[in-house]
Amino acid sequence: MAVNKVILIGHLGVDPKVKQYDGGQITSFTLATSEKYKDKETTEWHYINLFGRLAEVGEQFLKKGSKIYLEGKIHYNIWDKDDGTKGYQTVINGLSLQMLDSKRDEVHKKPIEPRKPVVENDDDDGLPF
Repeated sequence: MAVNKVILIGHLGVDPKVKQYDGGQITSFTLATSEKYKDKETTEWHYINLFGRLAEVGEQFLKKGSKIYLEGKIHYNIWDKDDGTKGYQTVINGLSLQMLDSKRDEVHKKPIEPRKPVVENDDDDGLPF
Protein backbone atom coordinates (compact mmCIF):
# COMPACT_ATOMS: atom_id res chain seq x y z
CA MET A 1 0.00 0.00 0.00
CA ALA A 2 1.19 3.52 -0.78
CA VAL A 3 0.05 6.78 0.78
CA ASN A 4 0.47 10.24 -0.73
CA LYS A 5 -1.14 12.72 1.67
CA VAL A 6 -0.26 16.25 2.69
CA ILE A 7 -1.90 18.36 5.39
CA LEU A 8 -1.17 22.10 5.44
CA ILE A 9 -2.47 25.05 7.44
CA GLY A 10 -1.44 28.43 6.12
CA HIS A 11 -2.29 31.71 4.43
CA LEU A 12 -2.73 32.37 0.71
CA GLY A 13 0.13 34.43 -0.69
CA VAL A 14 -1.84 35.69 -3.70
CA ASP A 15 -5.42 35.91 -4.94
CA PRO A 16 -6.35 32.61 -6.61
CA LYS A 17 -5.77 32.39 -10.36
CA VAL A 18 -8.39 30.54 -12.42
CA LYS A 19 -7.78 28.65 -15.66
CA GLN A 20 -10.39 26.88 -17.75
CA TYR A 21 -9.64 23.57 -19.46
CA ASP A 22 -11.66 20.90 -21.28
CA GLY A 23 -12.57 19.05 -18.08
CA GLY A 24 -13.50 22.14 -16.05
CA GLN A 25 -11.45 24.60 -14.07
CA ILE A 26 -8.20 24.80 -12.13
CA THR A 27 -7.77 27.34 -9.34
CA SER A 28 -4.13 27.91 -8.34
CA PHE A 29 -2.41 29.88 -5.61
CA THR A 30 0.57 29.83 -3.27
CA LEU A 31 0.18 28.92 0.39
CA ALA A 32 2.59 30.04 3.12
CA THR A 33 3.20 27.84 6.14
CA SER A 34 5.32 29.19 8.98
CA GLU A 35 7.14 27.77 11.96
CA LYS A 36 8.38 29.87 14.85
CA TYR A 37 11.52 29.07 16.78
CA LYS A 38 12.94 30.89 19.80
CA ASP A 39 14.08 33.97 17.94
CA LYS A 40 13.19 33.40 14.29
CA GLU A 41 10.41 32.32 11.98
CA THR A 42 10.75 30.28 8.79
CA THR A 43 8.21 30.28 5.99
CA GLU A 44 7.73 27.63 3.33
CA TRP A 45 5.79 28.37 0.13
CA HIS A 46 3.64 25.69 -1.50
CA TYR A 47 2.05 25.74 -4.97
CA ILE A 48 -1.58 24.59 -4.72
CA ASN A 49 -3.99 23.44 -7.46
CA LEU A 50 -7.71 22.85 -6.90
CA PHE A 51 -9.91 21.06 -9.44
CA GLY A 52 -13.65 20.70 -10.17
CA ARG A 53 -16.11 21.90 -7.52
CA LEU A 54 -13.27 22.60 -5.09
CA ALA A 55 -11.77 24.95 -7.70
CA GLU A 56 -15.08 26.81 -7.90
CA VAL A 57 -15.23 27.15 -4.12
CA GLY A 58 -11.62 28.39 -4.07
CA GLU A 59 -12.34 30.98 -6.73
CA GLN A 60 -15.46 32.22 -4.97
CA PHE A 61 -14.31 32.36 -1.34
CA LEU A 62 -10.52 32.54 -1.14
CA LYS A 63 -8.37 35.64 -1.42
CA LYS A 64 -4.85 36.73 -0.60
CA GLY A 65 -4.34 36.32 3.15
CA SER A 66 -7.13 33.75 3.64
CA LYS A 67 -6.24 31.12 6.24
CA ILE A 68 -7.07 27.55 5.23
CA TYR A 69 -6.64 23.92 6.26
CA LEU A 70 -5.83 21.87 3.15
CA GLU A 71 -5.53 18.15 2.53
CA GLY A 72 -4.04 17.02 -0.74
CA LYS A 73 -1.41 14.96 -2.47
CA ILE A 74 2.05 15.76 -3.81
CA HIS A 75 2.48 15.96 -7.57
CA TYR A 76 5.76 16.60 -9.41
CA ASN A 77 5.71 18.54 -12.69
CA ILE A 78 8.72 17.90 -14.94
CA TRP A 79 9.21 19.59 -18.32
CA ASP A 80 11.90 20.32 -20.90
CA LYS A 81 13.09 23.93 -20.87
CA ASP A 82 14.09 25.84 -24.00
CA ASP A 83 17.78 25.54 -23.03
CA GLY A 84 17.55 21.72 -23.00
CA THR A 85 17.54 21.31 -19.22
CA LYS A 86 14.70 19.89 -17.16
CA GLY A 87 12.37 22.06 -15.11
CA TYR A 88 10.91 20.76 -11.86
CA GLN A 89 8.06 21.98 -9.70
CA THR A 90 6.41 20.35 -6.69
CA VAL A 91 2.67 21.02 -6.53
CA ILE A 92 0.01 20.06 -4.00
CA ASN A 93 -3.24 18.94 -5.64
CA GLY A 94 -5.92 19.81 -3.10
CA LEU A 95 -8.50 17.17 -2.23
CA SER A 96 -10.34 19.03 0.55
CA LEU A 97 -10.10 22.36 2.30
CA GLN A 98 -11.59 24.20 5.22
CA MET A 99 -11.62 27.97 5.54
CA LEU A 100 -10.26 29.09 8.92
CA ASP A 101 -10.86 32.85 8.73
CA SER A 102 -12.90 34.44 11.49
CA LYS A 103 -16.57 35.28 10.84
CA ARG A 104 -15.88 39.02 10.67
CA ASP A 105 -13.37 38.45 7.83
CA GLU A 106 -15.98 36.54 5.81
CA VAL A 107 -18.01 39.73 5.29
CA HIS A 108 -15.53 40.75 2.60
CA LYS A 109 -15.94 37.55 0.58
CA LYS A 110 -18.31 36.97 -2.31
CA PRO A 111 -21.72 35.58 -1.32
CA ILE A 112 -22.58 31.97 -2.08
CA GLU A 113 -24.81 31.69 -5.10
CA PRO A 114 -27.49 29.01 -4.82
CA ARG A 115 -26.99 26.00 -7.04
CA LYS A 116 -29.76 25.00 -9.43
CA PRO A 117 -31.28 21.59 -8.75
CA VAL A 118 -30.03 18.82 -10.99
CA VAL A 119 -33.53 17.41 -11.44
CA GLU A 120 -36.61 19.56 -11.18
CA ASN A 121 -39.96 18.21 -10.05
CA ASP A 122 -42.58 18.53 -12.82
CA ASP A 123 -45.50 17.38 -10.65
CA ASP A 124 -48.03 19.98 -9.59
CA ASP A 125 -48.76 18.49 -6.16
CA GLY A 126 -46.27 20.85 -4.46
CA LEU A 127 -44.32 18.00 -2.84
CA PRO A 128 -40.54 18.07 -3.25
CA PHE A 129 -40.36 14.31 -4.00
